Amino acid sequence: MDILKNLKLLIGESINEELAIFNINKVEQFILNYCNISEVPLELEFVWTSLALEYYQIATEERVVNSATEGGRNVTFSNKIPDSIYNIRVQEINNRYTIELNSFRKLYR
Repeated sequence: MDILKNLKLLIGESINEELAIFNINKVEQFILNYCNISEVPLELEFVWTSLALEYYQIATEERVVNSATEGGRNVTFSNKIPDSIYNIRVQEINNRYTIELNSFRKLYR
Protein backbone atom coordinates (compact mmCIF):
# COMPACT_ATOMS: atom_id res chain seq x y z
CA MET A 1 0.00 0.00 0.00
CA ASP A 2 1.31 3.42 -0.86
CA ILE A 3 -0.66 5.78 1.33
CA LEU A 4 1.74 8.66 0.63
CA LYS A 5 1.09 8.31 -3.10
CA ASN A 6 -2.66 8.38 -2.43
CA LEU A 7 -2.31 11.53 -0.31
CA LYS A 8 -0.24 13.22 -3.02
CA LEU A 9 -3.03 12.50 -5.51
CA LEU A 10 -5.63 13.97 -3.15
CA ILE A 11 -3.68 16.98 -1.87
CA GLY A 12 -1.52 17.84 -4.86
CA GLU A 13 2.01 19.09 -5.25
CA SER A 14 1.76 21.48 -2.30
CA ILE A 15 1.87 18.57 0.15
CA ASN A 16 4.22 18.80 3.12
CA GLU A 17 5.71 15.33 2.73
CA GLU A 18 7.21 15.14 6.23
CA LEU A 19 3.89 16.05 7.82
CA ALA A 20 2.07 13.60 5.55
CA ILE A 21 4.42 10.76 6.53
CA PHE A 22 4.03 11.64 10.21
CA ASN A 23 0.23 11.46 9.89
CA ILE A 24 0.40 8.23 7.88
CA ASN A 25 2.45 6.64 10.66
CA LYS A 26 0.16 8.06 13.34
CA VAL A 27 -2.91 6.60 11.63
CA GLU A 28 -1.18 3.27 11.09
CA GLN A 29 -0.45 3.05 14.81
CA PHE A 30 -4.06 3.97 15.65
CA ILE A 31 -5.39 1.23 13.34
CA LEU A 32 -2.97 -1.38 14.70
CA ASN A 33 -3.73 -0.51 18.32
CA TYR A 34 -7.48 -0.24 17.86
CA CYS A 35 -7.76 -3.48 15.92
CA ASN A 36 -5.16 -5.37 17.99
CA ILE A 37 -3.36 -6.50 14.84
CA SER A 38 0.28 -6.44 13.74
CA GLU A 39 -0.21 -5.35 10.12
CA VAL A 40 -2.81 -3.17 8.40
CA PRO A 41 -4.79 -5.32 5.93
CA LEU A 42 -5.04 -4.29 2.29
CA GLU A 43 -8.81 -3.90 2.71
CA LEU A 44 -8.20 -0.92 4.99
CA GLU A 45 -6.12 1.05 2.47
CA PHE A 46 -8.87 3.59 1.81
CA VAL A 47 -9.72 3.94 5.48
CA TRP A 48 -6.01 4.50 6.20
CA THR A 49 -5.77 7.07 3.41
CA SER A 50 -8.95 8.86 4.48
CA LEU A 51 -7.88 9.05 8.10
CA ALA A 52 -4.41 10.29 7.16
CA LEU A 53 -5.97 12.92 4.90
CA GLU A 54 -8.23 14.20 7.66
CA TYR A 55 -5.35 14.27 10.16
CA TYR A 56 -3.24 16.15 7.60
CA GLN A 57 -6.01 18.66 6.95
CA ILE A 58 -6.48 19.61 10.58
CA ALA A 59 -2.72 19.73 11.13
CA THR A 60 -2.32 22.22 8.27
CA GLU A 61 -5.15 24.54 9.23
CA GLU A 62 -3.39 27.80 9.83
CA ARG A 63 -6.05 30.23 10.88
CA VAL A 64 -8.50 29.71 13.68
CA VAL A 65 -10.93 32.27 15.03
CA ASN A 66 -9.58 33.19 18.45
CA SER A 67 -12.19 35.79 19.39
CA ALA A 68 -15.01 37.71 17.76
CA THR A 69 -16.98 40.85 18.57
CA GLU A 70 -20.37 41.11 16.96
CA GLY A 71 -21.16 44.84 17.22
CA GLY A 72 -17.84 46.19 16.01
CA ARG A 73 -17.24 43.17 13.78
CA ASN A 74 -13.84 42.53 15.27
CA VAL A 75 -12.44 39.06 14.53
CA THR A 76 -9.09 37.83 15.87
CA PHE A 77 -7.32 34.83 14.41
CA SER A 78 -4.65 32.63 15.90
CA ASN A 79 -2.23 30.65 13.81
CA LYS A 80 -2.66 27.28 15.46
CA ILE A 81 -5.47 25.13 16.71
CA PRO A 82 -5.16 24.72 20.50
CA ASP A 83 -4.06 21.22 21.47
CA SER A 84 -7.30 20.53 23.31
CA ILE A 85 -9.38 21.30 20.21
CA TYR A 86 -6.98 19.35 17.99
CA ASN A 87 -7.31 16.29 20.25
CA ILE A 88 -11.11 16.53 20.25
CA ARG A 89 -11.17 16.75 16.45
CA VAL A 90 -8.84 13.76 16.11
CA GLN A 91 -11.08 11.75 18.43
CA GLU A 92 -14.16 12.72 16.38
CA ILE A 93 -12.38 11.62 13.21
CA ASN A 94 -11.37 8.31 14.79
CA ASN A 95 -14.91 7.70 15.99
CA ARG A 96 -16.27 8.07 12.45
CA TYR A 97 -14.07 5.23 11.23
CA THR A 98 -14.48 2.75 14.09
CA ILE A 99 -17.47 1.10 12.39
CA GLU A 100 -15.25 0.12 9.45
CA LEU A 101 -12.37 -0.84 11.73
CA ASN A 102 -14.57 -3.04 13.94
CA SER A 103 -14.69 -5.65 11.17
CA PHE A 104 -10.94 -6.12 11.57
CA ARG A 105 -10.77 -5.79 15.34
CA LYS A 106 -9.51 -8.75 17.33
CA LEU A 107 -10.67 -8.91 20.90
CA TYR A 108 -8.71 -10.79 23.51
CA ARG A 109 -10.19 -12.63 26.45
